Amino acid sequence: MRRSGANLLAGLAATLVGAAGAAAQAPIDEGTFRLVVDGREVGTERFVIQARGSGASEETTATGSVTLDDAAGQARTTSVQFSGLDLRPAQYTVSVGGEGGDRLSGRVAGRRVSARIVSSTGENVREYLVSEGAIILDGMVAHQHYFLARRVRAGETHVPVIVPRDARQSWIDVEILPNETITVAGTPIDCRKLRLSGEPGGVRLLWTDDADRVIRFEIPDRKFVAERTALPK
Repeated sequence: MRRSGANLLAGLAATLVGAAGAAAQAPIDEGTFRLVVDGREVGTERFVIQARGSGASEETTATGSVTLDDAAGQARTTSVQFSGLDLRPAQYTVSVGGEGGDRLSGRVAGRRVSARIVSSTGENVREYLVSEGAIILDGMVAHQHYFLARRVRAGETHVPVIVPRDARQSWIDVEILPNETITVAGTPIDCRKLRLSGEPGGVRLLWTDDADRVIRFEIPDRKFVAERTALPK
């Protein structure tokens, strides 16, 4: 399983390099989060958020790999894609455990999502409807909260969410709290603090910089923290 995790990370790196070479602009954000549970480091989340094109044809893709330092060395790769300046959801994929592991994917056309789940027990395909303005969000993946922060910046505080792992829609309510200073690699950053409630994940806390890039993410009930290892570039 550790070899599978390494293969996933190698594949992710190749994808990111290829995407960067094809893009006409620098990544919106990229980096690594240190994942901590109850004060103990349990893994990492590496990611890149990249935009290509412009105007209505712009495509924004966030690709990441979550690797846990458990006995199985489990890795999960994720990719979500949005279209246009208003970030309309387009598609997503989630792979767990490397080659031969579980994989789910989905395409979004208007308000309809077509989801396909492939696992050791077989294949399942389903469709479901989502609300206008929904975003794609895995509640345990820190960097994807960039897209939620963008919606909050636009004035939304009740946001519909496509939950890939559950193949359904949920909602997140957002409360804007007073700014706080978060220190990353010894440097303090003034951050906007958001309190998120609703599914997926219950109550969560999110800190973002003035470009909506995620600096810190917490799930208090699980004693889970994702903290950046370096300043955003």
